[in-house]
Amino acid sequence: KAKGFTNEGANYLVDAKFTQVKNHDWLPVIGYQQYRELDEPGARKKYGLAIRPANASLYNEQARNYAPFSEPVSFNAVIGTTDDQTVVAPGSLRKTWKKGKRSYFHYATDVSIRNDYSFLSAKYALYKGEWKAPGDQGRPVALEIYYDAGNTKNLERMIKSMKASLSYYTKEFGPYPHQQLRFVTNPGYGGGNHADPGNIIAQEGFFILNPEQNEQGFDMVTAVVAHEVAHQWWGKQLRSAYVEGAGLLSESLAWYSAIGMLEEKYGPEHSKALLTFLMKDYENPRSKAGVPLLQANDTYNYYRKGPLAMHTLSRYIGKGKVNGALKSMVQKYRPGQLPMPTSLDLYQELALVTPDSLQYLLHDLFKTNTFWDLQGKQATIKKVKRNRNGSYEVTFTIEARKYLVDQNGIEKDVPLRDWIELGVFAPAKEGEIRGKQIYLQKHFITKNQQAITITVPVKPAEAGIDPNHLLVDWDVLDNFRGVKN
Repeated sequence: KAKGFTNEGANYLVDAKFTQVKNHDWLPVIGYQQYRELDEPGARKKYGLAIRPANASLYNEQARNYAPFSEPVSFNAVIGTTDDQTVVAPGSLRKTWKKGKRSYFHYATDVSIRNDYSFLSAKYALYKGEWKAPGDQGRPVALEIYYDAGNTKNLERMIKSMKASLSYYTKEFGPYPHQQLRFVTNPGYGGGNHADPGNIIAQEGFFILNPEQNEQGFDMVTAVVAHEVAHQWWGKQLRSAYVEGAGLLSESLAWYSAIGMLEEKYGPEHSKALLTFLMKDYENPRSKAGVPLLQANDTYNYYRKGPLAMHTLSRYIGKGKVNGALKSMVQKYRPGQLPMPTSLDLYQELALVTPDSLQYLLHDLFKTNTFWDLQGKQATIKKVKRNRNGSYEVTFTIEARKYLVDQNGIEKDVPLRDWIELGVFAPAKEGEIRGKQIYLQKHFITKNQQAITITVPVKPAEAGIDPNHLLVDWDVLDNFRGVKN
């Protein structure tokens, strides 16, 4: 009998009130399972094994044929539970019945799924909705939320986000393959949600979030639902090989997709607030040392730097081109097809839609660990007198530096030949941090210090370099300067 508690808290996966059975944890598997090999350095040393990285090299061609649980499977199962509980499993619920003090549920999928799924059983309440795919022949998709009966606050908000996400992702990336999409609660108050094929398992703490008290300026519940639904494309339909940079094709693309959905459905201010939230990690103390994004294996790069890089590219070359490249990835690399895609394939698709003049930016964002140090030094109205068209001339002096940082933290300056946005803003109204944007254009910056004259239609109050923080600059507070006469 166990005494005390574990480092990771209580194990709630098998309990009288709730059970979650993960297929590859509890059920037999066929063949050699590479993912079960020891990869933690201490464990390998203990057994006399050579230390090795957890993920294979991005440039290992043989490794492109493997990722755990990636094989497509058909699913058909009958699961029994106590008569007061409901079972949730992959696919459509074909039949349910009772026998004695047991309830039985027959689930089956209509299409093959990735071999990574769960059975869940609990005293669930059920909230329903429906989404219909675009077009006259669009089939209905059942939207279901299995939740604890007391946690009703966010149900309709979640359904709305599920609908908006399905509409945006099917338009941009291709069809949703299942007849249903579910959120299923499990105990716990952390943020550990997980997307199975057609079923998204979310911890109980997520269901009781209070969006009205969120100080980030965006709806966290809507954003997280959008991120998890996006995994039905990134991680389920498109599955990366188990190599360096794999998270770029799942977590980074899921957050990038969520940003796009929020902007289309709820407007640019909502998506801008989410981007600001993702950039918060820039403010946390951390080393700039690291590998390029294409080879990254850590959560900061997957969940923060990756989606921001995708967003930046979309702002430079256009969201339609970036999304078209992603749609091409989904069409080219179908589940079960070998070799599996890697971040290099994503880079190649993006390169095809990036103009020659911006290939350098694609390279800086993904192939090197590049940083910018951008500062607004001085902004003045050079001519107080109005021109004939009633405009003002602003002279904005900037300083700019671009540099690479290697894995050891060694910095190396590189020449500037970069297109960088400059913005000018009107006086802020009461309660505003910054006034209305009256000018935003990209300028070709080639010098470390440069004075640029900009014409604006109304009297300005502030000017900024890279005002939307598209480039990786860890000190953005010095990007702006108030305009002086």
